[in-house]
Amino acid sequence: MLPLLEEPTSPGHAAISYGDAARTIRTDTHRLIVHKDGYAELYDHTSPAKETNNIAQANPAFVEQLSTRLQKRLDRR
Repeated sequence: MLPLLEEPTSPGHAAISYGDAARTIRTDTHRLIVHKDGYAELYDHTSPAKETNNIAQANPAFVEQLSTRLQKRLDRR
């Protein structure tokens, strides 16, 4: 975290969070939420709709890519 505090414009990494009900990963452009039952929500933060239009069903390959990134990050904890 120190490098980011010392140089706020340096590249960071995707943010993750997890709980009993869901796991989420937030990149510079998207947020993926994977619920415990497998239901996925994908939101494009570059679009005017932000988090009001779930685009997961129309983007299964991207959901899988972000899910893999999320799982790899969670496996490191």
